[in-house]
Amino acid sequence: MSERKSEVMVVVLDFSEVEAKAVQAYMNQHPDAQEVEAKVRHKWGIVETPRGLFALCDEGVMLVNPISDDNKLPLDIFVSCKTENGHSIPLFPSFCIRGSDSDLRECMSEEKVNLAEFIRSFSGRLECNFDECNKALSEELGLEVLA
Repeated sequence: MSERKSEVMVVVLDFSEVEAKAVQAYMNQHPDAQEVEAKVRHKWGIVETPRGLFALCDEGVMLVNPISDDNKLPLDIFVSCKTENGHSIPLFPSFCIRGSDSDLRECMSEEKVNLAEFIRSFSGRLECNFDECNKALSEELGLEVLA
């Protein structure tokens, strides 16, 4: 496997406020639950381009078109908690939200990461995802695609 290279910078999103609201909503529905924790599946980031805002996860999955009011990003939120029978392990999302470009901008953190570091390295599928994201986003930004 060759060394990854990219000029694309990804702004990492912080969903802690969204996750806190999901905990509260879950606790409202399940008042006996304890040690409730909610997490958006995967780490997400955004890249601002002349054509709009693109979102991608740390596995290199992204929508083909920019995020907008008409093309929202679906995000699954998984909730785990302690019950009287033990600890629950979420198999399915408890909530799904759909974020517009303005919603995602509200979740921007100060952290910026190079695309080559943002997309996890694990298997051929993720390497292919990196190559596709790097090519698409580099072209959107008018950057040279580094090989």
